[in-house]
Amino acid sequence: MSRSLAAWLSVGLAGPMACAGSGNPRQEPPANTKREEAPMSGDVSPAGDKHPGQIVYEDHVENRTWTRSATEVPVTIAWVKIEDHWKPVVRIEINGAGEQREITKFGPDHAFLETTMAWMSAPPPAPSGPTPTRTPIPTPK
Repeated sequence: MSRSLAAWLSVGLAGPMACAGSGNPRQEPPANTKREEAPMSGDVSPAGDKHPGQIVYEDHVENRTWTRSATEVPVTIAWVKIEDHWKPVVRIEINGAGEQREITKFGPDHAFLETTMAWMSAPPPAPSGPTPTRTPIPTPK
């Protein structure tokens, strides 16, 4: 599940992509923007608020718990915007069964922030067929 969750999170964080062939030339961001100066990190909200520091992950599907520093995760994991205020995420619970997952974020004082539902797909089957044999590389004489 952890690889599936990581894949789900990375897809969820990628966001919408521009459509090819839209007729608009691709525009590069201006040089020396804040985004280029600092790596994407959840230690500070988009509004400039400081994160309390740690996010505890409680995976109730695999019965394990781990902690990450807000500096190790992107802003989209470490913060939730509620109305016009950014709230820090300090705990993430993962629940579910089968291919369904419910990912719930909580703020300080156990305040509920948001829940996301995800459906995991099974990994693709292993390719069938003969095992390739190595071809020796000829050495020049």
